[in-house]
Amino acid sequence: MSVTQPAAAGSGRRIVKVSRLTIAEAKLRMTLDRRLGRKTHPVVAKIAAAKPLPPAAR
Repeated sequence: MSVTQPAAAGSGRRIVKVSRLTIAEAKLRMTLDRRLGRKTHPVVAKIAAAKPLPPAAR
């Protein structure tokens, strides 16, 4: 799994590897925050939006 985010100017994108479990936890946190009327932290939202890496890239 990976999450991409902008890095320092001119250095391109940064890829942070996260597990499937971490993505599932972030999605659960977003669901709970939405139901409880709380604001979700932007980092958690970014992790929840992550897509699994293809098998060849692992």
